[in-house]
Amino acid sequence: MTHSVITKLLTRIGAKKIIVFTIVLSTIFSVALLFYGASLSKAIRQSDAIWQTYTREATQSQILLNQIYQELGYGGFIHNFKNLLLRQDTSLILLIENNLTNLKRYLKAYRSHLEKGSEPDQALTQIVQVINSYETKYRQIKPSIGSSWLSAEQIDQKVKIDDQPALRAFNVLNQFALLEQNNKEREAKEAMTSHLDQLNLGWIFVVLFFIYTAIIAFTLFGLNQVFRSLKVSRELQESLFSSLPDSVLIVDDTLGTITKANVQASYFSGYAMNELIGMKLEDLVPKKIRNRQSTHRNTLFDKRESRPYDRMEHLFVLTKSNEEIPVDITISYANQLDGKVAILNIRDVREEKRIHDELLERESMLNQSQAVSKVGCWKWELTSGRLLLSEEGKRIYDFQTQENIFTHAQLSQKIPPQEREMVANAINESILFEKPYHVLHHLESGSGQSIIVEQFGELTKDENGKVTAMLGIVRDVTQHKQNEYVLKLANNVFNHSAQAIVVTDAERRILSVNPAFETITHYKEKEIVGKNADQFMKSDKHTNDFYDDLKAMLEATDLWKGELWDKRKTGEVFPAQHTISAVRNENGEIIQYIDLFNDITERKKQEDYINNLAHYDQLTGLPNRALFMDRLKQSMLRAKRKNNRIGLMFIDLDRFKYVNDTLGHEAGDQLLSIIAQRLQKTVRAQDTVSRLGGDEFTIILDEIANSQNSQLVAKKIIEQVCLPIDIKGHEVVVGASIGISTFPDHGEQEDILIKCADTAMYHAKENGRNQSKVFDLSMSGVTSEKFHLERQLRKAIDEQEFELYFQPQINITKEIVCGCEGLIRWNHPGRGVIGPMEFIPLAEETGLIVPLGEWVLKNSIMRATQWKKQGIDFLSIGVNVSSKQLSTANFAEQVQKLIEFTQFDPCQLELEITESAVMENPALVTAELNQVREFGVNISLDDFGTGYSSLSYLKKLPVTKVKIDRSFVRDINIDKDDEEIVKAIIAMSKTLGLKVIAEGVETKDHIDFIRRADCERAQGYYYSRPLPEAEFLQFVREFNKINQKL
Repeated sequence: MTHSVITKLLTRIGAKKIIVFTIVLSTIFSVALLFYGASLSKAIRQSDAIWQTYTREATQSQILLNQIYQELGYGGFIHNFKNLLLRQDTSLILLIENNLTNLKRYLKAYRSHLEKGSEPDQALTQIVQVINSYETKYRQIKPSIGSSWLSAEQIDQKVKIDDQPALRAFNVLNQFALLEQNNKEREAKEAMTSHLDQLNLGWIFVVLFFIYTAIIAFTLFGLNQVFRSLKVSRELQESLFSSLPDSVLIVDDTLGTITKANVQASYFSGYAMNELIGMKLEDLVPKKIRNRQSTHRNTLFDKRESRPYDRMEHLFVLTKSNEEIPVDITISYANQLDGKVAILNIRDVREEKRIHDELLERESMLNQSQAVSKVGCWKWELTSGRLLLSEEGKRIYDFQTQENIFTHAQLSQKIPPQEREMVANAINESILFEKPYHVLHHLESGSGQSIIVEQFGELTKDENGKVTAMLGIVRDVTQHKQNEYVLKLANNVFNHSAQAIVVTDAERRILSVNPAFETITHYKEKEIVGKNADQFMKSDKHTNDFYDDLKAMLEATDLWKGELWDKRKTGEVFPAQHTISAVRNENGEIIQYIDLFNDITERKKQEDYINNLAHYDQLTGLPNRALFMDRLKQSMLRAKRKNNRIGLMFIDLDRFKYVNDTLGHEAGDQLLSIIAQRLQKTVRAQDTVSRLGGDEFTIILDEIANSQNSQLVAKKIIEQVCLPIDIKGHEVVVGASIGISTFPDHGEQEDILIKCADTAMYHAKENGRNQSKVFDLSMSGVTSEKFHLERQLRKAIDEQEFELYFQPQINITKEIVCGCEGLIRWNHPGRGVIGPMEFIPLAEETGLIVPLGEWVLKNSIMRATQWKKQGIDFLSIGVNVSSKQLSTANFAEQVQKLIEFTQFDPCQLELEITESAVMENPALVTAELNQVREFGVNISLDDFGTGYSSLSYLKKLPVTKVKIDRSFVRDINIDKDDEEIVKAIIAMSKTLGLKVIAEGVETKDHIDFIRRADCERAQGYYYSRPLPEAEFLQFVREFNKINQKL
């Protein structure tokens, strides 16, 4: 305030008039005050000189600071270096070189104005160190400009982290310049105040009033000069303050009010200067982060530290137009006469943020593209050994850290020891001969898994042509190599498979065939590729509807299996077993078919041969008993559907035994053959003539009106049989006794119908032979006996009058008991033990077989479970299952519940089924058996060879064991046909992977034969009859104990 008044006074009155007046008045005292005035004048001149010097130095320093900032910041070295890295533009190198040269010159000039060791000098030293470090990085990176790849994060690490100390140091220098000027001003004020204090001494003022007046005038004149210098200095300071490239705000650190701002701050914020002055600092902070940023500001104010905000805090300035601009802020503090202030240097980082975001986006795109293509990038610095990896490279090499820099030694540890030398040789060869690097090797991850990787690399050189690094890519080729192996394996299978393979397109044009196809069809690949497969292979044995169904099945399920009659190049038609699969594209459209097939000609011949042995009499060529039973059942089913009748004849030749005994077996065989021919000529083609054995024949007459039709046919047969036959020159005459029964008049079950015809035949023989008889009820008490037996059987089921017997099954190779069959016996209260043949047929007819079968199954499993507890754990137990049991929809469920309840091993249970049990409801029975087989139960086909379709059921049913019927075993030593049948069944079972057991083994000759035929299991009276449980267990222990000793 005093300075202001004096200045105004000097301006109004005039400094010269006051000085003249003062000199006149103080002449008297001039001598006395000479020395004092001289001293004071000298002090004033020195003060003025100090301000002149400071003003000149401050001006030069500020100019140098502006030049340093221009060469360092935006448009300078840092900015150009970033653009060089980002754009890879070599034209920026010259600008950078000029920036470095000017920076070094300006920094050196500015240091001459500083006191060594002072804070500005230390800040300047920091700038020089950063610039030197930065120049070193620039010199390292310069050779790779235009070819090197750097991620955004690496550029940010190399540039962003280093430019902050330099810019902060510069801000410190700039703030120290302002503070230095403030200090100089304060020192001048304090010096002048000191001089005024000297003039105000009381005794001088009283004694030397006039002298004091002169001194005051002179002093005012000097102060006028000083204040002029101060004004010039302040104007210079204001000019520098306004010309700073960054926005600068001076804030009252107590109230947070803006007290001063430069032009750049006004332009940057959008507020006019008069609007900024007096604003609260927090008004420039976006509301959403105001609390966080305010807290950060208060912390800094309290600590009085000079340091920037953390960039991770994401500081923003809110402009007048509500735009949020990212900034970096440096805060420093100063003391003024009227209080403490904070100086905020605000730098706009929008351009840097844009560049940073662009680099991050490019890095993200690069990482995404590498992840999609499964290709990683790497750089190996040969001198330092550092290995830089992209994100995908880290994933492939299994480096699970946030770092991107590793060493080649770390990578080598992941290579299996046996491959490290190979990889090292590839690297050395690439470096030595300066050629591209390529290697394929394994990598072991931390989890122990191994992958296959392929690496490609190129060498990079510095400006002197020296190799400094290797750049390359790596990709995981594990799946690719596995696919190659699979393709190679598939090609090997294709070329060496014994099955013919033909690949066609969707239109059945042949694309490829394998050598087996050429062998089977006699076509060469070059003859048929590109042509339609049906043109060459289709035979005339299938209808168009058949092929349409085949195609429909492929379109619905993509798979068809079955037999086809195909045609060779020679025109020969042959049977083949085909498996055809459809191949679809990504749209679900069929584009190819793959057809695998085998020539099954020999198998068909074998099947036909076995079928012939099993179903035809080898002497007469007529159907045998097995085929007769099948034909009878089929005829009865047809008659039932059509509501017709059938006739059944049992024929026994009279006097055949006499011919056989007198003329020999050959004559007997010749006689039987001739009689068979006469019988066939007598009946219609639709009727069936069969030979049951010996001199017994049967005839099935389809679709007759009544039994009189059968009697007419019987009369013709007798006439034909009685005609003389010439055998070896002897005229032979035989007769025929015929019994007739009719379906459904005499029964609806084949066994009852057969029994009725057989009974009638015996009545014919008893009544004089060579005649026919139709069955009637007077011939036996069948009806009344059956009714009575049924009542007793129902009562027996209710009162549990049954018992299980067990017949051992022997492994004849090891001579041990390997299993048993559970057989039911009826403990009749009046008749004793009754065998199953007396009541099982009736149980089948009446439906009582279902509860009986359930009782046998349940008790067999429970008994076997008890044996296991007693230490007998090696046995399998077989249980017969009837057709009616299998036809119940929940049969499989019942078996499963029994096994779960008893905790019995399902693999030790064998369900024995007959062909006839399947034929009544094949679909349901097959489904139930498949379900039973799924949880481990074995299926045994009983009485094998006695059914018409036994072979077909071997393919359809989940059979695990075949039981050879006792009818074939009984005569194997005297009947060559039975011997061949048994051998064929054993061989076929072995081929199909089925176990086989012979039933009805009763003699040592039987055992010797089946052992030679390679049958390992046997069951029959030779070893043991069916036994009660206690006797059976005793037999098992003794039999196994004896044979173990042997």
